[in-house]
Amino acid sequence: MEINIPQGKIMPSVNSLDPGTTVEGAYIKMLADPEFVLYYESFPIGDDISWTLYTDLPYTVYASLNDSRQTIQNFNELEADFVSNVKKEVSDYLLTKGVDDDYLKDVENMNVFLTNKLVGGELGSWHHTSVADIFNISFTGFNLAKASSIKYLACGDNALCLKTHKNIYRFPLTNCDGIDSIELHTDSFWSFGHQRGFGLASPCKLKVKIYRASGNNCYCHQKLSTPIFNVSENGTATTIGKRTMCFNELGEEKADNNFQCIIVEAVGGAKDGTFCYVKDRSWTYNNIAEDLELVKSSNNIYPVLKPPRHWRGKLGLKNIFWRWPD
Repeated sequence: MEINIPQGKIMPSVNSLDPGTTVEGAYIKMLADPEFVLYYESFPIGDDISWTLYTDLPYTVYASLNDSRQTIQNFNELEADFVSNVKKEVSDYLLTKGVDDDYLKDVENMNVFLTNKLVGGELGSWHHTSVADIFNISFTGFNLAKASSIKYLACGDNALCLKTHKNIYRFPLTNCDGIDSIELHTDSFWSFGHQRGFGLASPCKLKVKIYRASGNNCYCHQKLSTPIFNVSENGTATTIGKRTMCFNELGEEKADNNFQCIIVEAVGGAKDGTFCYVKDRSWTYNNIAEDLELVKSSNNIYPVLKPPRHWRGKLGLKNIFWRWPD
């Protein structure tokens, strides 16, 4: 089958361009993401590096909270304490490991987002139609970090999600019970970051084969399963499902025969100069590990993305930047 996701023609005003700023850079700083982003449950962590390169975001941590209770009262207080502890733990780790003076401010201004919470609350509201569940993004004011992080929040359990600048469309996949993840396999198998997952960005025209797999075809070095919390207006959280993320240690892969996945295999790469995903997979494992951290605690994994300007200093990166369509 063929996936065709166009990028619209919304262009930033020429007056909004700072000297030396590209149209792509102005667009992302204004709207956070390409016009359409397609993913399963939540966007693979780190796979937006192609367009966050245009921003000046600080260190960002995408954490998941483990709690086995079906119902949790005062969840907002629990989340605040958890985020505070994660920020301290990750900051201590980074500072102990050693951070260049130029990035100390980025550690101080670190963002921590809880990713296994259903998107909602202050960010907007859901309503249901016969075709899809629709989330209207409507938080007050524009915050680039918050706008960029929405796609990393859970959109649902066993659901395919399409994010635009105004909405998230959720399409429940009722036949995906028992599936741990959906994986995008390109010529090198790797999603750009540590996490295997499925995510595409406009503009994209791509032929794919889709099939179910397990064991040796679904590599998972360390599987992290966490509940998905739906938090009500009064701060009570209810567990509505389970989200499983598969993290791989760079340089080693280990098959998990109990891991079940659906593979979306790219056939021949993106067509007609479209983007879809980062195409240059020629970087060594050490290059990637240098700029993406996996901070581990006794029972959790915290993916940490370094500031995008850390990448911009690297020269000779082919097909890394997201580009405006011709």
